[in-house]
Amino acid sequence: ENLGQKYQGDDFDYLRKEQVNQFTLWQRFKMWLARLIQRLFRIADPGESLNIVEWIVKIFGILLIVWVLYKIVTSFLYKDSRWIFGRSTESIEIMAHELDQNILSQDFKALIQESLQRKNYRLSIRFYYLWILKLLAEKELIDWDFQKTNYDYYNELKNPELKKQFQYISYLYDYCWYGDFDLTRSEFENGEKSFKNFINQL
Repeated sequence: ENLGQKYQGDDFDYLRKEQVNQFTLWQRFKMWLARLIQRLFRIADPGESLNIVEWIVKIFGILLIVWVLYKIVTSFLYKDSRWIFGRSTESIEIMAHELDQNILSQDFKALIQESLQRKNYRLSIRFYYLWILKLLAEKELIDWDFQKTNYDYYNELKNPELKKQFQYISYLYDYCWYGDFDLTRSEFENGEKSFKNFINQL
């Protein structure tokens, strides 16, 4: 009784199941996405929703390729090599990391002059910031430790005006040092004024 009604539905459509199993996982995903778009936008023609999916896949693929190429080019030019401009950024990063761990014994005036002679303005900003940390530590305004963050030092400062200025130069330092670009001479000089003003107040 009611045998036909009991065995209706996708679970008992064995021919359809066999056809679906012939598709790859990627094809089944696109079909699922096409059905979803068809329901969301009330598209009557299933072929039209499948065409929309194909366009989405193509656009996404192009954007992915462009993004990968961009990352390769920027990595090559700015991180892995300075074959056009000279010194590699990797060696600068290593040098800066070593300085981080031993700033109290460094002559930052000499280091800044040396980096300016090489027109490495980004590294000069780095030296200015480390010099400020050294001065703050010498005046016992912070308890210096190479594992601490800029925010840790900010919280250790008691003078509100000094905290405000330190927050700003920390922003300048982060922007210049971690930004994926080279500083021009004029950009460096604009930033240098803030670092010098801070140093003169200590």
